[in-house]
Amino acid sequence: MGTFGPTATLAAGAPLNRVPHAVHGMTGAALEPTDGCAVRETHISILLFLGEHVLKLRKPLRLDFADFSTPAARAQDCQREVDLNRRLAPDVYLGVAEVTMGGETLDHLVVMRRLPAERSLAHLVCSEPEPVWGVEMRSVARTLA
Repeated sequence: MGTFGPTATLAAGAPLNRVPHAVHGMTGAALEPTDGCAVRETHISILLFLGEHVLKLRKPLRLDFADFSTPAARAQDCQREVDLNRRLAPDVYLGVAEVTMGGETLDHLVVMRRLPAERSLAHLVCSEPEPVWGVEMRSVARTLA
């Protein structure tokens, strides 16, 4: 795993209102539940929005296009995501953190810096004229190619 500050832990089974306190070890910043906490779910991940950070936990799934069925597979995918996305957003992808309980590593998370909502692709596409976001998308495509 890549390094991310001190050994990062998130207690398994911690209620959501306790999660910001567990994040302290990962981010070095104390977060309170009133700091804009939210949970969003995709088909393959659960995202915890905690103040200035986002934690992405892969669901233990095996799909046609991805196998996250084991903790090792999820850990490898988290690291791969960080390595790949740091090319375009090095200040956003902060690293991979461990989810532990009783000193045992149970899973891994991608740790990211939370971006302003107005910079999301959905917001740009819906609120900006195509020439504005189209230029940005072409720039991203050139970088990835």
